[in-house]
Amino acid sequence: MMVGKDIVSEDELLFGENISLWMECKYHKEKISVHDISTTLLMAYLEDAKQLVVFSYSKINKTFLEYMEKYKERTKIDVKVFHDESLEQLIISNINNIDFEEYFPNFIYDVTMSQYEYGDIAF
Repeated sequence: MMVGKDIVSEDELLFGENISLWMECKYHKEKISVHDISTTLLMAYLEDAKQLVVFSYSKINKTFLEYMEKYKERTKIDVKVFHDESLEQLIISNINNIDFEEYFPNFIYDVTMSQYEYGDIAF
């Protein structure tokens, strides 16, 4: 089920068991704050989510990460945060599982080199 840019899934294929997984996606140029995802935090708790994954294009500050750790301890919801370079690493480490033509139309896959290219970047 899609809720705006947020995703709620109850799919046993992800973890081998049927759990409630919530994802929050943010594409901001500036650092996001806890306030930016407060509705998701509340709803994940009220809906008994088992895991919350936050994806942020921008960097996240230390205060945000500390708050997420406290939220995780108090609610027992497993929280994972991918932002800035850790989000890029997640994408690159799953490169063979991503349909780049659909999501990243400017990427070029070089079959002879078995690598992707984007501008001057090759990986």
